[in-house]
Amino acid sequence: MSTAANASSTVLTDGTPSHRLPSDRDTNTPFWNGELPLPLPEDTKRLFIEYSKIPEDKLEEHLVEAGDKLLDFGCALGQDLRSLAHAGAPRTNLFGADLVEKFFGAGFTLFKDAHSGITFRQADALDPSALSEWHGQFYRHSKSSFADFWTRMAARFGRTATVETRIDDVPAFELKGEAEEKFEPV
Repeated sequence: MSTAANASSTVLTDGTPSHRLPSDRDTNTPFWNGELPLPLPEDTKRLFIEYSKIPEDKLEEHLVEAGDKLLDFGCALGQDLRSLAHAGAPRTNLFGADLVEKFFGAGFTLFKDAHSGITFRQADALDPSALSEWHGQFYRHSKSSFADFWTRMAARFGRTATVETRIDDVPAFELKGEAEEKFEPV
């Protein structure tokens, strides 16, 4: 998809404003299934380099790796995996593991998708033999997978741990008036 500059905003060649939210898209056609616009526009390149810390010489390789499997460790009901599946990710490439096996049945009941194609397994992340059949099969992991893991690992050794996620130099939004009084930072 190419873009054409407009006096007030950027507009896609089909006339759609480029600032649309993902929910504005046709969810039956995942937006990443089309041809990747390689080489990437400079502003997109800068976003990948500055925010995701992917080196410029690895960008194209990273974007083309669309068939990778994803493991969500500590997936609970599997809502993040289901969201990815709904957005068009291949369900056979989505895997979830959690310490509490009852979450999987609850998720199937809640989402009415017992035959979703997403693979769920009960596992203890602190057990080296857990999920041995999956060892070496995953390249991508969700960042939320490890927050609870490190807390539990520290507790096992009588310590505490704080896990932080950081995005550098992202401008904060401003609230004015009454909304500012009702806002509590997380």
